[in-house]
Formats: sequence, C-alpha cells, structure tokens
Amino acid sequence: MINSELQEARETGGLFSLHGIKSMWDDVMDLLFPPRCQHCDRVDTRFCEVCVDDLLQVPVDMIEAEMQPLSGIISTGHHVDLLQSAVLALKYSGQRQLGTIFAQRLATILKQENWQFDTIIPVPMHTAKLRKRGYNQAKEISIHLANLTDSQHGDKYLTREFQTRSQVGLNQTERIENVKGAFQATSNLEGAIVLLVDDVRTTGATMASCAEVLLENGAKEVYGITVTAAGHFQ
Repeated sequence: MINSELQEARETGGLFSLHGIKSMWDDVMDLLFPPRCQHCDRVDTRFCEVCVDDLLQVPVDMIEAEMQPLSGIISTGHHVDLLQSAVLALKYSGQRQLGTIFAQRLATILKQENWQFDTIIPVPMHTAKLRKRGYNQAKEISIHLANLTDSQHGDKYLTREFQTRSQVGLNQTERIENVKGAFQATSNLEGAIVLLVDDVRTTGATMASCAEVLLENGAKEVYGITVTAAGHFQ
C-alpha cells in the first residue's frame, strides 16, 4: 500500500513527480534549443501572438456528418493550415490557452444549429496518457464551452478504461474496432442530452463509441462537436 501511494505521488504531484520532472526537462531543452512557433516557425514561442491573432480571424466553416448513434456531429473547419497547427500546439506543445479560442469557435457554430443539450462531456483520455501529457486537450476546450453555453460540465461522467493504439493510419472499420469497449460511463445519465467535445474528428469512430456507452447508461441523445475535421471529411 505504501509503495503504491509513493508511486502515485511520484506520478501525480510535487516538484519531483513524473510531470514535474518532465516540465523541468522541457525547460532545460528550451534553453538549449529555443522553441519555435508550431505554425510560422518564429523562435522562442510554441505558438506566437501573430498566429494567435490570425487564428481569431479564421472563419468558422460548418462541416456536418452522419455517424450513428450520434444525433449529429459537426466541426468548425478542416484540419489544415493554421487550424491544424493550432490544434497540434494545444495537443502536443502545452498551449492550453488555445482551448479558450477553440471554445469560442464551437460556441459560434452551435448558434447556427438547433441542438438542445444540457451536459457537455469531453472525450476522455486514459490515465496513463493523462499523467504523461498533464492535461486532456478536449477538456481544455469543453470547460470553456460549458461556461459560454451555460451548460453543465461532466468530465467525470465518462472514462477511458484502456489505452488504445493510435488511430492514425487506420481505416474506419479498424478505428471502430480499435475503440470498441474502451469507454465506460461512471453514472446513470437518465434523460440527459449530451454534447461530446473533442479536438479532431477523422471518421467519428471515437465519438460514436462514447455515444453508444452514454446512451446505454440513460442519455436521451448525444451530439458531437470538434474543432477540426480530417480525413475523408475534407
């Protein structure tokens, strides 16, 4: 018991936690090899102010799709150019402030839809990956979107039970099989209308798998929304 508690402490908290050590290592590497903007390659920043300003001007382009059992699924733009760079900067370069900008994009596109929902849930990340990255990029978006839409934020309602292999390079059938059984609801959602939030949509398989679990646990309807749409949605 003591050993497991010590291991958890190392992984989750304090200066010498795994995440803390990684942060210190990242700081050292930044001194030796100054970071560059994810999009324009400017030095000393992972996503520069110029690109942030440009990102705010990128038009919202509604991209709709059908993916059962979701009642609807939309994205705010294609996974290319500045939008793609910004999503990658949030996901891999620690640029968590971009979650606010993405939430504003999602709120804008939701105003064009007639969706009624009461609970917003980010697509969950497995605990091992969460410890390694330090945050869930979908939650960085969804928590701001919940504030903007005056909705309940339910990031504890859905968990990822096992870490699947990367979806990159898989076709739709393989993606569906890859995430099968990966998610689990933690409570009954009787009558809830849920909006699932994620950063990127390729085939929609991940959101469909989440929706299936939520519906099995009482949700009335489940919608999905992402910042960008990749793959065949382009």
